[in-house]
Amino acid sequence: MDSELRVEFKRCFSQDPALSGKVPARINLLGTHIEHQGGFVNTLAVDHFLHFAAGYRNDSLICARNHDPSFPEVTFSLDEMVPDSPVTWEQYIRSPNIQPGHWGNYIRAACGYLSVLKGKELKQGLNLYFSGNIPVGAGLSSSSSLVVAVALMLIRAHQWDFTDEEVVEAAGRAEWYVGTRGGWGDHAAMIVGQKNRLAHFCFFPFQLEYFPFPSHLSVVCAHSMVKAKKSGEAKEIFNQRIAGYRIGLKLVHKYFPELREKCPYLRDINPRNLPEEKVYEILHRLPTSISVSSIYKELPEHKNFLDELFTTHSPADAYPVRNVMSYGIAECERSRTGAVLMKKSKYPEFGQLMFISHDGDRVSRWQGNQQSRWCWEATDQNVSSSRGINNSLGDEISSIATLPGAYHCSLPELDFIVDTVQSVKGVLGAKLTGAGLGGAVLVLVQKEQENEVISLLQEKYYNPRNLPPRLFKCRSVDGASLHETS
Repeated sequence: MDSELRVEFKRCFSQDPALSGKVPARINLLGTHIEHQGGFVNTLAVDHFLHFAAGYRNDSLICARNHDPSFPEVTFSLDEMVPDSPVTWEQYIRSPNIQPGHWGNYIRAACGYLSVLKGKELKQGLNLYFSGNIPVGAGLSSSSSLVVAVALMLIRAHQWDFTDEEVVEAAGRAEWYVGTRGGWGDHAAMIVGQKNRLAHFCFFPFQLEYFPFPSHLSVVCAHSMVKAKKSGEAKEIFNQRIAGYRIGLKLVHKYFPELREKCPYLRDINPRNLPEEKVYEILHRLPTSISVSSIYKELPEHKNFLDELFTTHSPADAYPVRNVMSYGIAECERSRTGAVLMKKSKYPEFGQLMFISHDGDRVSRWQGNQQSRWCWEATDQNVSSSRGINNSLGDEISSIATLPGAYHCSLPELDFIVDTVQSVKGVLGAKLTGAGLGGAVLVLVQKEQENEVISLLQEKYYNPRNLPPRLFKCRSVDGASLHETS
């Protein structure tokens, strides 16, 4: 382990650590906002890390310290996390003991989930120390890395036998504790990542495939310096979008009852599982916008489901169901197709899908410093515009994949970065990463042009805003590691 981490751990706790390891950051090149809908993602684990160490205690306390002094000390007892009687995780997190925005929530998250899973077996207290360089709020999953690290240490400390898939699910579901209802893609990317290989995977069931990431390409990560927060308004929007998916799928099953078994997940609404015309028929049938009262009227048999769903966020005045569903259906198709393109060395086409994916999130368009509003909505006309299109991207790409959709979780700053780098000849694609609403943009570029991308963004984005440049070249690494140190 890192000698400095060992020294800091002993300074804090007057003992040598028994466990140590690291969790890498992750980037997702294609397949945004869909892993919780069964869609594929295409990820790399990259060379920014959360380093951690743990020492055993003689009680049930969790005592956590962070090398960064802006993160306050965290101490609590595992006894207080264990429920008095068996409950589901969804029941457990209805009234979590959280302080919005506090880093300790992510430590409690892993403890809470394992307490529901294992009950009073969760009893081994730990001293924990963390140090890392994953940028906070950059969309690189610094918070998820913390949940993964704590889950790994607790599982090892209790000598439980978990498969990688079970650790992924534990960490992913645990993060619901903080209020977001996302999937497990970030956690999986950090755990199953392999150096210089793109991980292509999905859930329900878990399917994983690797393929080489081309050595002549690079990914530049550009942090907008607008932090993507998983609390407050950002959390509300995040959960509202996911609610849009879940409401939309219920409506599909109502309007097309023959698809209930054939399409249990959003990703199943695709032109390989159904005739392409049927996919378009589904999109046209969905409401462009629907109020909460109308949702209950349309889905009276799902009242309990809806009651539970609306506890995850403040209900919106109206849900843009068709916007969200058009994005999700198309992004599932893009992310599946991305693997096919990579295998066939069709890297420019892969990059074009990245641009289209970002169009589904964007809220503005930039020409130089001139901003205009991005107004794509899933109207009948816009949805029909891609139908049967003989696109220039090749036979592997269906017309559905060229439909941007309208998830609208970008910000003008992210759109500016995407539009600016398109002027560099070697740039193949660019899109936001993570949940959006801040964070970073990933730029897929020929390796010889990566410095040109960095210089251009320093000149056009960071310097005019008096921001310190926050750009780095992503270098692929292996996934999380944990080992005994004594």
